[in-house]
Amino acid sequence: MKLIVTMIVRDEDDVLEANLVHHLSQGADLVLVTDHRSEDATPEILDRYARAGHVHVIREGGADYLQQEWQQRMAQMAATELGADWVIGVDADEFWWPITGTVAEALAAVPERYGIVSAPRPEFAARPEDSRFFAERMVVREAVSNATLKVAHRAHPEVVVGHANHYVDGAGLVDAPAHPLRILHFPLRSLAQFEKRTAHRIREPARRSGSLPPGSELHRAYQEGRLAEAYAERVLTDEQADLGVREGRLAVDRRLEAFLAAHRDPTTGAFTVPPAPGSIPSGATPERETVGDDPLELEFDALQAITAHERKWRERADKHKRGRVRAEMRLEEAKRKNEALRARLDALQESRWARLSRSVAGKGKSAGSLGDGAPDPPPDSPDRASGSR
Repeated sequence: MKLIVTMIVRDEDDVLEANLVHHLSQGADLVLVTDHRSEDATPEILDRYARAGHVHVIREGGADYLQQEWQQRMAQMAATELGADWVIGVDADEFWWPITGTVAEALAAVPERYGIVSAPRPEFAARPEDSRFFAERMVVREAVSNATLKVAHRAHPEVVVGHANHYVDGAGLVDAPAHPLRILHFPLRSLAQFEKRTAHRIREPARRSGSLPPGSELHRAYQEGRLAEAYAERVLTDEQADLGVREGRLAVDRRLEAFLAAHRDPTTGAFTVPPAPGSIPSGATPERETVGDDPLELEFDALQAITAHERKWRERADKHKRGRVRAEMRLEEAKRKNEALRARLDALQESRWARLSRSVAGKGKSAGSLGDGAPDPPPDSPDRASGSR
Protein backbone atom coordinates (compact mmCIF):
# COMPACT_ATOMS: atom_id res chain seq x y z
CA MET A 1 0.00 0.00 0.00
CA LYS A 2 1.44 3.35 -1.08
CA LEU A 3 0.46 6.45 0.89
CA ILE A 4 1.14 9.94 -0.44
CA VAL A 5 0.63 13.06 1.66
CA THR A 6 -0.07 16.35 -0.15
CA MET A 7 0.52 19.79 1.34
CA ILE A 8 0.48 23.49 0.39
CA VAL A 9 2.96 25.63 2.32
CA ARG A 10 3.87 29.28 2.69
CA ASP A 11 6.55 30.25 5.23
CA GLU A 12 6.07 27.24 7.53
CA ASP A 13 9.62 26.67 8.78
CA ASP A 14 8.56 26.58 12.45
CA VAL A 15 6.42 23.46 11.94
CA LEU A 16 7.36 21.92 8.57
CA GLU A 17 10.16 19.60 9.71
CA ALA A 18 8.01 18.22 12.52
CA ASN A 19 5.20 17.57 10.02
CA LEU A 20 7.50 15.76 7.58
CA VAL A 21 9.13 13.65 10.31
CA HIS A 22 5.72 12.75 11.69
CA HIS A 23 4.00 11.68 8.48
CA LEU A 24 7.03 9.87 7.06
CA SER A 25 7.31 7.99 10.36
CA GLN A 26 3.56 7.20 10.16
CA GLY A 27 4.11 5.33 6.91
CA ALA A 28 3.85 7.98 4.19
CA ASP A 29 5.93 6.95 1.17
CA LEU A 30 6.19 10.48 -0.23
CA VAL A 31 5.10 14.01 0.60
CA LEU A 32 3.98 16.04 -2.41
CA VAL A 33 4.34 19.76 -1.61
CA THR A 34 3.28 22.92 -3.41
CA ASP A 35 5.39 25.81 -2.09
CA HIS A 36 3.78 29.20 -2.65
CA ARG A 37 6.34 32.03 -2.46
CA SER A 38 7.98 31.01 0.82
CA GLU A 39 10.62 33.49 2.02
CA ASP A 40 11.78 31.84 5.26
CA ALA A 41 13.70 28.55 5.57
CA THR A 42 10.85 26.51 4.07
CA PRO A 43 12.48 26.11 0.60
CA GLU A 44 15.76 24.91 2.15
CA ILE A 45 13.95 22.32 4.29
CA LEU A 46 12.00 21.06 1.29
CA ASP A 47 15.10 20.85 -0.88
CA ARG A 48 16.91 18.80 1.77
CA TYR A 49 14.04 16.32 1.98
CA ALA A 50 13.69 16.28 -1.83
CA ARG A 51 17.37 15.34 -2.27
CA ALA A 52 16.78 12.42 0.11
CA GLY A 53 13.79 11.28 -1.97
CA HIS A 54 11.15 11.95 0.67
CA VAL A 55 9.53 15.03 -0.90
CA HIS A 56 8.50 16.15 -4.37
CA VAL A 57 8.23 19.95 -4.63
CA ILE A 58 6.16 22.13 -6.98
CA ARG A 59 7.01 25.84 -6.85
CA GLU A 60 4.33 28.50 -7.36
CA GLY A 61 5.41 32.14 -7.64
CA GLY A 62 2.18 33.84 -8.75
CA ALA A 63 0.29 36.34 -6.61
CA ASP A 64 -2.93 34.36 -6.37
CA TYR A 65 -3.31 31.60 -3.81
CA LEU A 66 -5.10 28.94 -5.87
CA GLN A 67 -5.64 26.48 -3.06
CA GLN A 68 -8.28 24.21 -4.52
CA GLU A 69 -6.65 24.05 -7.95
CA TRP A 70 -3.32 23.04 -6.41
CA GLN A 71 -4.94 20.46 -4.15
CA GLN A 72 -6.72 19.00 -7.15
CA ARG A 73 -3.52 18.88 -9.20
CA MET A 74 -1.59 17.09 -6.47
CA ALA A 75 -4.35 14.56 -5.80
CA GLN A 76 -4.57 13.64 -9.49
CA MET A 77 -0.78 13.59 -9.83
CA ALA A 78 -0.58 11.18 -6.89
CA ALA A 79 -3.04 8.87 -8.63
CA THR A 80 -1.79 9.07 -12.22
CA GLU A 81 1.98 9.63 -11.95
CA LEU A 82 3.09 8.52 -8.50
CA GLY A 83 1.17 5.27 -8.04
CA ALA A 84 -0.58 6.17 -4.80
CA ASP A 85 -3.17 3.90 -3.21
CA TRP A 86 -4.26 6.45 -0.59
CA VAL A 87 -3.91 10.25 -0.51
CA ILE A 88 -4.09 12.56 2.50
CA GLY A 89 -4.22 16.32 2.02
CA VAL A 90 -2.78 18.08 5.08
CA ASP A 91 -1.91 21.58 6.23
CA ALA A 92 1.54 22.10 7.72
CA ASP A 93 -0.01 22.46 11.19
CA GLU A 94 -2.04 19.23 10.97
CA PHE A 95 -0.73 15.89 12.22
CA TRP A 96 -2.82 12.83 11.30
CA TRP A 97 -2.96 10.32 14.12
CA PRO A 98 -4.19 6.70 14.20
CA ILE A 99 -6.26 5.12 16.93
CA THR A 100 -3.91 2.16 16.71
CA GLY A 101 -0.89 1.23 14.59
CA THR A 102 0.32 3.81 12.08
CA VAL A 103 -1.63 6.03 9.71
CA ALA A 104 -0.61 3.81 6.79
CA GLU A 105 -1.69 0.67 8.65
CA ALA A 106 -5.05 2.21 9.55
CA LEU A 107 -5.75 3.05 5.91
CA ALA A 108 -4.52 -0.33 4.66
CA ALA A 109 -7.06 -1.99 6.97
CA VAL A 110 -10.02 -0.11 5.46
CA PRO A 111 -12.25 -2.58 3.54
CA GLU A 112 -11.95 -2.28 -0.23
CA ARG A 113 -15.57 -1.15 -0.65
CA TYR A 114 -14.81 2.12 1.18
CA GLY A 115 -12.78 4.88 -0.43
CA ILE A 116 -13.09 7.85 1.94
CA VAL A 117 -12.04 8.05 5.58
CA SER A 118 -13.09 11.11 7.60
CA ALA A 119 -11.17 12.35 10.63
CA PRO A 120 -12.12 14.79 13.41
CA ARG A 121 -9.62 17.58 14.09
CA PRO A 122 -9.28 18.65 17.73
CA GLU A 123 -7.47 21.99 18.06
CA PHE A 124 -4.60 22.63 20.47
CA ALA A 125 -4.77 25.91 22.34
CA ALA A 126 -2.18 28.66 21.98
CA ARG A 127 0.07 28.76 25.04
CA PRO A 128 2.54 31.28 26.51
CA GLU A 129 5.83 31.32 24.61
CA ASP A 130 9.17 30.24 26.04
CA SER A 131 12.27 28.54 24.66
CA ARG A 132 10.54 25.20 24.11
CA PHE A 133 9.34 23.78 20.80
CA PHE A 134 5.62 24.23 20.07
CA ALA A 135 4.87 20.51 20.60
CA GLU A 136 6.34 20.71 24.09
CA ARG A 137 4.33 23.80 25.08
CA MET A 138 1.03 23.14 23.35
CA VAL A 139 -0.29 20.05 25.15
CA VAL A 140 -3.85 21.20 25.92
CA ARG A 141 -6.55 20.70 23.30
CA GLU A 142 -10.31 20.58 22.84
CA ALA A 143 -11.80 17.53 24.50
CA VAL A 144 -14.21 17.23 21.55
CA SER A 145 -13.42 18.62 18.12
CA ASN A 146 -15.56 21.56 17.02
CA ALA A 147 -14.09 21.69 13.52
CA THR A 148 -15.41 20.11 10.35
CA LEU A 149 -14.06 16.69 9.44
CA LYS A 150 -11.28 16.32 6.89
CA VAL A 151 -10.79 13.31 4.65
CA ALA A 152 -8.27 10.85 3.28
CA HIS A 153 -9.23 9.09 0.04
CA ARG A 154 -8.22 6.30 -2.24
CA ALA A 155 -6.21 7.59 -5.18
CA HIS A 156 -8.33 8.05 -8.29
CA PRO A 157 -7.56 9.95 -11.52
CA GLU A 158 -11.03 11.55 -11.58
CA VAL A 159 -11.24 12.57 -7.95
CA VAL A 160 -12.44 16.11 -7.22
CA VAL A 161 -10.95 17.56 -4.04
CA GLY A 162 -13.28 19.86 -2.10
CA HIS A 163 -12.44 23.00 -0.19
CA ALA A 164 -9.45 22.51 2.16
CA ASN A 165 -9.71 18.70 1.82
CA HIS A 166 -12.97 18.60 3.78
CA TYR A 167 -14.53 16.31 1.17
CA VAL A 168 -13.88 14.61 -2.16
CA ASP A 169 -16.24 13.86 -5.01
CA GLY A 170 -16.40 12.76 -8.62
CA ALA A 171 -14.88 9.30 -8.32
CA GLY A 172 -17.76 7.29 -6.88
CA LEU A 173 -15.88 6.70 -3.63
CA VAL A 174 -17.92 5.51 -0.64
CA ASP A 175 -17.48 6.96 2.87
CA ALA A 176 -16.27 4.53 5.53
CA PRO A 177 -18.70 4.37 8.48
CA ALA A 178 -15.92 4.55 11.11
CA HIS A 179 -13.22 7.12 11.91
CA PRO A 180 -9.93 5.28 12.61
CA LEU A 181 -7.87 8.48 12.38
CA ARG A 182 -7.66 11.81 14.20
CA ILE A 183 -5.96 15.09 13.24
CA LEU A 184 -3.96 16.97 15.87
CA HIS A 185 -4.19 20.65 14.90
CA PHE A 186 -1.77 23.39 16.05
CA PRO A 187 -2.94 26.61 14.33
CA LEU A 188 -1.51 29.30 16.67
CA ARG A 189 2.08 28.50 17.66
CA SER A 190 3.68 31.89 18.26
CA LEU A 191 3.14 35.61 17.86
CA ALA A 192 5.54 35.75 14.90
CA GLN A 193 3.69 32.93 13.13
CA PHE A 194 0.31 34.55 13.91
CA GLU A 195 1.43 37.91 12.49
CA LYS A 196 2.84 36.30 9.35
CA ARG A 197 -0.27 34.21 8.78
CA THR A 198 -2.60 37.17 9.28
CA ALA A 199 -0.58 39.34 6.90
CA HIS A 200 -0.79 36.69 4.17
CA ARG A 201 -4.56 36.40 4.62
CA ILE A 202 -5.00 40.17 4.28
CA ARG A 203 -2.46 41.09 1.61
CA GLU A 204 -3.26 38.27 -0.79
CA PRO A 205 -7.00 37.62 -0.54
CA ALA A 206 -7.49 36.75 -4.20
CA ARG A 207 -9.03 33.28 -4.38
CA ARG A 208 -7.54 32.49 -1.00
CA SER A 209 -9.30 30.25 1.50
CA GLY A 210 -9.78 31.99 4.82
CA SER A 211 -9.03 35.50 3.56
CA LEU A 212 -9.89 38.29 5.97
CA PRO A 213 -12.43 40.78 4.62
CA PRO A 214 -12.19 44.49 5.51
CA GLY A 215 -14.08 45.20 8.69
CA SER A 216 -13.30 41.87 10.34
CA GLU A 217 -11.81 41.95 13.83
CA LEU A 218 -8.37 40.73 12.72
CA HIS A 219 -8.32 43.05 9.71
CA ARG A 220 -8.90 46.04 11.97
CA ALA A 221 -6.27 44.82 14.45
CA TYR A 222 -3.77 44.49 11.59
CA GLN A 223 -4.48 47.99 10.28
CA GLU A 224 -4.26 49.49 13.77
CA GLY A 225 -1.10 47.63 14.74
CA ARG A 226 -2.82 45.57 17.46
CA LEU A 227 -1.98 42.02 16.34
CA ALA A 228 0.10 41.38 19.47
CA GLU A 229 -2.91 42.32 21.58
CA ALA A 230 -5.20 40.13 19.44
CA TYR A 231 -2.82 37.21 19.81
CA ALA A 232 -2.54 37.64 23.58
CA GLU A 233 -6.33 37.35 23.82
CA ARG A 234 -6.11 33.96 22.17
CA VAL A 235 -3.38 32.55 24.42
CA LEU A 236 -4.62 30.21 27.13
CA THR A 237 -3.22 30.91 30.60
CA ASP A 238 -2.33 28.15 33.05
CA GLU A 239 -5.40 28.99 35.13
CA GLN A 240 -7.70 28.83 32.11
CA ALA A 241 -6.15 25.55 30.99
CA ASP A 242 -6.55 23.97 34.44
CA LEU A 243 -10.18 25.09 34.66
CA GLY A 244 -10.96 23.77 31.18
CA VAL A 245 -9.46 20.37 32.00
CA ARG A 246 -11.38 20.15 35.29
CA GLU A 247 -14.64 21.01 33.53
CA GLY A 248 -14.03 18.48 30.77
CA ARG A 249 -13.91 21.05 27.96
CA LEU A 250 -10.16 20.57 27.47
CA ALA A 251 -7.80 17.60 27.63
CA VAL A 252 -4.06 17.24 28.15
CA ASP A 253 -2.51 15.48 25.15
CA ARG A 254 1.28 14.93 24.90
CA ARG A 255 1.22 12.33 22.12
CA LEU A 256 2.84 14.47 19.44
CA GLU A 257 5.56 15.63 21.82
CA ALA A 258 6.34 12.01 22.72
CA PHE A 259 6.22 10.86 19.10
CA LEU A 260 8.64 13.53 17.88
CA ALA A 261 10.95 12.77 20.80
CA ALA A 262 11.14 9.15 19.59
CA HIS A 263 11.64 9.71 15.84
CA ARG A 264 14.60 11.25 14.05
CA ASP A 265 14.74 13.52 11.02
CA PRO A 266 15.59 11.05 8.22
CA THR A 267 17.83 13.60 6.50
CA THR A 268 19.94 14.63 9.51
CA GLY A 269 19.43 11.96 12.13
CA ALA A 270 18.48 14.61 14.70
CA PHE A 271 15.41 14.64 16.93
CA THR A 272 12.88 17.41 16.33
CA VAL A 273 12.10 17.33 20.04
CA PRO A 274 15.11 16.21 22.09
CA PRO A 275 14.03 13.30 24.30
CA ALA A 276 14.38 13.75 28.04
CA PRO A 277 17.21 11.63 29.48
CA GLY A 278 15.94 8.10 30.07
CA SER A 279 12.37 8.95 29.05
CA ILE A 280 11.92 7.28 25.66
CA PRO A 281 14.58 5.02 24.12
CA SER A 282 15.80 6.18 20.73
CA GLY A 283 13.61 4.79 17.96
CA ALA A 284 10.93 3.49 20.31
CA THR A 285 7.31 4.18 19.58
CA PRO A 286 5.52 5.95 22.44
CA GLU A 287 2.26 4.61 23.74
CA ARG A 288 -0.63 5.45 21.45
CA GLU A 289 -4.31 5.95 22.05
CA THR A 290 -5.65 2.49 22.80
CA VAL A 291 -9.20 1.18 22.89
CA GLY A 292 -8.70 -2.47 23.70
CA ASP A 293 -8.23 -5.54 21.53
CA ASP A 294 -11.86 -6.19 20.62
CA PRO A 295 -12.52 -5.09 17.00
CA LEU A 296 -16.09 -4.21 17.95
CA GLU A 297 -14.78 -1.96 20.69
CA LEU A 298 -12.39 -0.34 18.23
CA GLU A 299 -15.24 0.25 15.76
CA PHE A 300 -17.45 1.65 18.51
CA ASP A 301 -14.72 4.07 19.58
CA ALA A 302 -14.18 5.13 16.00
CA LEU A 303 -17.88 5.74 15.50
CA GLN A 304 -17.89 8.00 18.55
CA ALA A 305 -15.41 10.30 16.84
CA ILE A 306 -18.22 12.24 15.15
CA THR A 307 -17.54 15.85 16.06
CA ALA A 308 -19.84 18.30 17.78
CA HIS A 309 -19.88 20.29 14.54
CA GLU A 310 -21.07 17.28 12.56
CA ARG A 311 -23.72 16.50 15.18
CA LYS A 312 -24.97 20.07 14.96
CA TRP A 313 -25.43 19.85 11.20
CA ARG A 314 -27.02 16.44 11.49
CA GLU A 315 -29.47 17.88 13.99
CA ARG A 316 -30.21 20.76 11.63
CA ALA A 317 -30.71 18.35 8.74
CA ASP A 318 -33.04 16.24 10.88
CA LYS A 319 -34.96 19.38 11.88
CA HIS A 320 -35.39 20.40 8.25
CA LYS A 321 -36.41 16.86 7.37
CA ARG A 322 -39.05 16.87 10.11
CA GLY A 323 -40.26 20.27 8.90
CA ARG A 324 -40.51 18.96 5.35
CA VAL A 325 -42.47 15.94 6.55
CA ARG A 326 -44.85 18.18 8.50
CA ALA A 327 -45.30 20.42 5.46
CA GLU A 328 -46.06 17.40 3.29
CA MET A 329 -48.59 16.19 5.88
CA ARG A 330 -50.26 19.61 5.91
CA LEU A 331 -50.36 19.60 2.13
CA GLU A 332 -51.98 16.17 2.08
CA GLU A 333 -54.50 17.32 4.70
CA ALA A 334 -55.32 20.38 2.60
CA LYS A 335 -55.79 18.18 -0.44
CA ARG A 336 -58.18 15.93 1.49
CA LYS A 337 -60.18 18.92 2.72
CA ASN A 338 -60.31 20.32 -0.79
CA GLU A 339 -61.55 17.01 -2.15
CA ALA A 340 -64.17 16.83 0.60
CA LEU A 341 -65.38 20.34 -0.26
CA ARG A 342 -65.58 19.43 -3.93
CA ALA A 343 -67.55 16.31 -3.10
CA ARG A 344 -69.90 18.32 -0.90
CA LEU A 345 -70.41 20.87 -3.66
CA ASP A 346 -71.15 18.10 -6.14
CA ALA A 347 -73.64 16.59 -3.69
CA LEU A 348 -75.36 19.94 -3.22
CA GLN A 349 -75.62 20.37 -6.95
CA GLU A 350 -77.37 17.01 -7.19
CA SER A 351 -79.61 17.60 -4.17
CA ARG A 352 -83.45 17.86 -4.27
CA TRP A 353 -83.34 21.62 -4.11
CA ALA A 354 -80.95 21.75 -6.99
CA ARG A 355 -83.16 19.45 -9.05
CA LEU A 356 -86.25 21.53 -8.13
CA SER A 357 -84.51 24.72 -9.16
CA ARG A 358 -83.62 23.23 -12.50
CA SER A 359 -87.21 21.93 -12.90
CA VAL A 360 -88.73 25.34 -12.13
CA ALA A 361 -86.34 27.02 -14.46
CA GLY A 362 -87.26 24.53 -17.18
CA LYS A 363 -91.01 25.03 -16.69
CA GLY A 364 -90.60 28.77 -16.86
CA LYS A 365 -88.83 28.48 -20.14
CA SER A 366 -91.45 26.17 -21.68
CA ALA A 367 -94.42 28.32 -20.43
CA GLY A 368 -92.99 31.45 -21.86
CA SER A 369 -92.70 29.86 -25.30
CA LEU A 370 -96.38 28.72 -25.92
CA GLY A 371 -98.06 29.43 -29.34
CA ASP A 372 -97.00 32.70 -30.85
CA GLY A 373 -95.51 33.86 -27.66
CA ALA A 374 -98.61 35.69 -26.34
CA PRO A 375 -99.04 35.90 -22.58
CA ASP A 376 -101.37 33.49 -20.73
CA PRO A 377 -105.04 34.62 -20.53
CA PRO A 378 -106.32 35.94 -17.21
CA PRO A 379 -108.11 33.43 -14.92
CA ASP A 380 -111.69 34.86 -15.49
CA SER A 381 -111.49 35.26 -19.26
CA PRO A 382 -113.85 33.24 -21.57
CA ASP A 383 -110.87 31.61 -23.13
CA ARG A 384 -109.71 30.35 -19.77
CA ALA A 385 -113.28 29.22 -18.86
CA SER A 386 -113.87 27.44 -22.11
CA GLY A 387 -110.60 25.86 -21.81
CA SER A 388 -111.59 24.50 -18.40
CA ARG A 389 -114.65 22.72 -19.74
